[in-house]
Amino acid sequence: MFFLDDAFIFSASDLSVSVDCNYQSLYLLDVKLGLRPKPDKARDEMLERTAVLGDAHEQNVLKDLIAAYGEYDPATGT
Repeated sequence: MFFLDDAFIFSASDLSVSVDCNYQSLYLLDVKLGLRPKPDKARDEMLERTAVLGDAHEQNVLKDLIAAYGEYDPATGT
């Protein structure tokens, strides 16, 4: 979740958290508003590894797209 002007914008993961547990959603809102300290998170090695593999996959797909279609040109939008 983030602020845009005076409104809260909720992401899909925020809505998922809210469906699972309303308390957790409100707790995270309090953290965002600065009413509670940000909780310490335990290191998740599997999540870190998944992120590394995901980044590598995205780079490989991007290289394939550039090879097939060329670099993006913002002037022409192609």
